[in-house]
Amino acid sequence: MKKQILLAGWMGWMCLSAAWGEVLLYDDFNDGIDATIWSTPVNTSNNNRQTTWVEVNGDGKAQLSGRSLLATVEDYKATDYGGITVSGTFQHVSGNTFFHLVDSTNGLYSNQYQGIAQYGMEFRFRSDTPGFTGRWLDKGSGGSPTGVFLSSSAYLSSGATLQNLASYMKDAQGVSFAFVDNGKGLASLKFTSLTDPTKQWQQVYTYDLSAIPASALFGKIGFQNHEGARDNLDNIQITAMRGGFSDSLDGPLVDRMNWTLRGGETSAVVIDDQGRLTLHNRSGVATRSEYTPTLSQGEMTGTLNISGDLTFGCDEDMITFQTRSDNSLPELSAHSQNGLQFQINIADGWNNLSIYQRVNDGIRNLTVLESDTEIDFVSGNTYHFEIMDDGEIASILIYDILDESNSAYYKVEAPMNEFYTKNFFVMYNREGERTSYIDNFSLSYTMPPATVPEPGTWCLLLLGMAGLFYHKKRTKREP
Repeated sequence: MKKQILLAGWMGWMCLSAAWGEVLLYDDFNDGIDATIWSTPVNTSNNNRQTTWVEVNGDGKAQLSGRSLLATVEDYKATDYGGITVSGTFQHVSGNTFFHLVDSTNGLYSNQYQGIAQYGMEFRFRSDTPGFTGRWLDKGSGGSPTGVFLSSSAYLSSGATLQNLASYMKDAQGVSFAFVDNGKGLASLKFTSLTDPTKQWQQVYTYDLSAIPASALFGKIGFQNHEGARDNLDNIQITAMRGGFSDSLDGPLVDRMNWTLRGGETSAVVIDDQGRLTLHNRSGVATRSEYTPTLSQGEMTGTLNISGDLTFGCDEDMITFQTRSDNSLPELSAHSQNGLQFQINIADGWNNLSIYQRVNDGIRNLTVLESDTEIDFVSGNTYHFEIMDDGEIASILIYDILDESNSAYYKVEAPMNEFYTKNFFVMYNREGERTSYIDNFSLSYTMPPATVPEPGTWCLLLLGMAGLFYHKKRTKREP
């Protein structure tokens, strides 16, 4: 089945908020190449580039051959959607192994260098000189490839090498890929073997939007391949991030598009065999990007919401979350010097839940609005947590996923002030041989309900208008 969902904003009373994970495009190619979704420019070059074509093979996959270019018809600018993700599967069939995705492209060939898009941000992996590259393309209508190369860093799981990535791409199942562009100068390309999911490769790129001429910025997503090669694509999906991100933390890599490691024993910050983020001995993670307490989208302002699952490894532990964090690391502490701190402490049987402001590595108490902290924490049990921060009010709810009545809630006044200079989100656990686990993490912005009548209100309004109309007609008839 093929779907294309293009949501440019809020759609009346049926859509109350812009949701993270909104699917903008999905195609499994079972019905062929849909011309309403994809453009397939024809290569008419005679400059040593092969004639190209894109078709759906007998397995229902889009097959690119000999410098093909498959580009979206619609624009999917990361800046318009608070970031985008592009995912799917890739299988190399023959020729030189060459994965090639182009973001922010115009979807057209360069006349002098067919098979390469004119403009866009190019991300690729090739096997003849194993490695990832990324660069801005600025070819106009002709010329050989030019552009500014992007700074990047590689992260590989155990046993994964740049050399064996090409081999996994040739497997019968191939690899899954996930490309992310947050629209704020950070992008990532990640591959996972479908035959051996413990093998994962990720390249994280930084770019400077201000350095790219506006005339070279477009919004289409394109896939290309190498001359003499044949490659299969399937299950392509483009998703809106809406300013946030979600991380199942299934691993095997800690996703470096989302996280940086900090403090304590960073070598112990890993994904365990149950698919959980492991924090040990004051180790922690911080978001790679900043996330303000509020996010404006059009005339509406969203509130920062953070959720996940928490498991304590022992009865003498503590977990700390910080929004508005400066992500600093004082010499004698794993705490960030400044930030809004949400703390869960089960050491010495405290079962303590609190929120306060950390100022220059000290503590400033906040006005408590609601407090119901009667909860029993048991190590090994999993608890779901939900944090809300709108720049004025902050709260945390936590409950046992096996017994939701075993819960706690804490709410404070937390107005912005001069000590909140950054907006990273940070989490870490207690020092000593203690281990905490985080799973199913989500960071998003919840929009308020659209200021339009609800369905019931519409019904009452229409009934009222019908009644007035009927009354007016009767009045006119009366002598």
